[in-house]
Amino acid sequence: LIVDAVRSLIKSQAKKHDTDRQ
Repeated sequence: LIVDAVRSLIKSQAKKHDTDRQ
C-alpha cells in the first residue's frame, strides 16, 4: 500500500535526522 511506503519513508527520514543529531 502507498500509505505503508510513505510511513516507511518518513520513519527512515526520522531515523536519519536522529543519527545526524547524535
